[in-house]
Amino acid sequence: MRFAGTRTLTVRLSPLLMTLVVLGVSACEDGEPTAVAGTPSELLGTWDLTSFAYTSISIPIAKPDYVELGWPGLGYSGNIVFREDRTYTFTTVFPKVGLPVPDEVEEGVFNLSGSTLSLTAYPIFPGEGPTLLVIEELTRVSATLFQASTSYDFNRDGTETVATARIVISRQQG
Repeated sequence: MRFAGTRTLTVRLSPLLMTLVVLGVSACEDGEPTAVAGTPSELLGTWDLTSFAYTSISIPIAKPDYVELGWPGLGYSGNIVFREDRTYTFTTVFPKVGLPVPDEVEEGVFNLSGSTLSLTAYPIFPGEGPTLLVIEELTRVSATLFQASTSYDFNRDGTETVATARIVISRQQG
């Protein structure tokens, strides 16, 4: 998936999606997720991004969280909306006003099969598959998603390293 706001973040929920959904249950110490089955109707609504953290496979201690730390110099927040027609919109917001970085929006379709959430961003390019996320926890108020295979430029040298991503979202009330 190509999550909005992932300039060098290529989360192939690439950012959410980004665009990612679950209150933090935690996976085992070795990072293996504990899967929870859900239904598409349980995802419907607007969810705020509360954590978007990458973990390096080669150096597991490297775990930057963009919601906590902010995109360097720009801040970082976002939300994802899941609709009944199985479409989603992931919006990334860079809250510092006056900077030349626009908010970004990713739209696509989603599917939920058991504990696997599949996000396919528009436009769909030849050879590009959906972003696959494992739902680790899903409640009425929060969700935690795990992406087993992605990449991230941990040291900002222009080279992405194999990583995992864990995304926590909270349902908007009201």
